[in-house]
Amino acid sequence: MPAKSERQRKMMGADLARKRRGESTKTGMSERQLRDFAKKPARRKK
Repeated sequence: MPAKSERQRKMMGADLARKRRGESTKTGMSERQLRDFAKKPARRKK
């Protein structure tokens, strides 16, 4: 499930980086959940 807003996506990306460095995260989510939230949604083709 991608993030609802660009701001939320950036926050999840920062949290994902923290988790990968081995630090504590603000959200307490798993790496997989953070990765899903941090990715951009697929663009529709016209």
